[in-house]
Amino acid sequence: MKNLNNFITERLSSNKINKDNIDTYTSKKGMDTEIKSWYHKTYPSDSTYEDIEEKYTFKDVLEALVGVSETNNDPYFYLGDDSVIRERVFEQISKLCSVDYDTIYYLWLDGE
Repeated sequence: MKNLNNFITERLSSNKINKDNIDTYTSKKGMDTEIKSWYHKTYPSDSTYEDIEEKYTFKDVLEALVGVSETNNDPYFYLGDDSVIRERVFEQISKLCSVDYDTIYYLWLDGE
C-alpha cells in the first residue's frame, strides 16, 4: 500500500499545476474557449448549461483552481452548482492541458 501511495503522490506531483507554471497551461490551445458555448455544443440535450456564466473560459476556471484569478477564485462562480457540469469541464481542462483528470480534481479539492 505504501508503494501505491508513493506512486500516486509522485504521479500527481510530476504534472502539478501551480502559480509558478500556470502560464504553461493557460496558454495551451483551446483554453480560451468560452465554456458555456462549448458545453451547449458538446452536450446539446443538457439544459443545465444555462447555469454557466457567459464569457468565461477554461483558462478562467483553471486560474480560479490555482488561486490566481483576477475575477473570482471559486470555480462555482463560473460553472454554477451542478457537479456534472463541474466534472465535464474539469475533464475538458485536463484534456486541453494534457494532464490526468485527478490533477485538476485535486486542485479543486485543495481549494475547498
